[in-house]
Amino acid sequence: MKALTLMLVLLTSLSFSSCADAPDPTADNASTGTVNDYYSVGTEIYRWPSGKRITILLPANSDVSTTGYTSAHRVAFLKGITDWDSTIDGAGISYEIVTSGTADIIVSWSATLGTGILGYATSAGYINMATYVYSAAISTDTIYTTANHEFGHALGLWSHSYDSADVMYPYEMGVTISGRDKATMAWVYTKTATYTLTGTSSTAQPPEQSCSFKVSPTN
Repeated sequence: MKALTLMLVLLTSLSFSSCADAPDPTADNASTGTVNDYYSVGTEIYRWPSGKRITILLPANSDVSTTGYTSAHRVAFLKGITDWDSTIDGAGISYEIVTSGTADIIVSWSATLGTGILGYATSAGYINMATYVYSAAISTDTIYTTANHEFGHALGLWSHSYDSADVMYPYEMGVTISGRDKATMAWVYTKTATYTLTGTSSTAQPPEQSCSFKVSPTN
């Protein structure tokens, strides 16, 4: 628990800048003007090695003392990440949930993360989830879509979609993982990694990427 507490302090002291947004759809295929069924993640590919079984430390309810947290938050988070199962299975990636010890990805909960921020992920293997935003409790439905989004980043989508129908859009729009989100993830895992994701326990980290998910500016 001391390690988790220290990690929380470090994460909550970070500047929450968004990762790069994908270009306008007309730039997907400039030569023909058509839109691909995936969106750009940039020229650098971050991905887990093929065949990797990712360990995810999701604390047991009894180990979370964050204001506003309930057991329903854990259920919603698990539901959110399992939406990616069929896509990553096709890429040869799997995961298991643990509640203690070391892990490739560590999930933590904070009462707040910053102005309008619902969740935050880094390529070093950390996902931080908020329970409040603008002084209001975050619903389990929003926890679910935030988990969709942040686990998408943790798996290798280190950009944001330009399309509000995709869950990887930078703002929460009440949508879940789209066909384009899945196609983009599948596309990433057909490419050779520029940087291999190594998780929290490795000292050999690729250049860090970090992405947040925010309340819609129209709300």
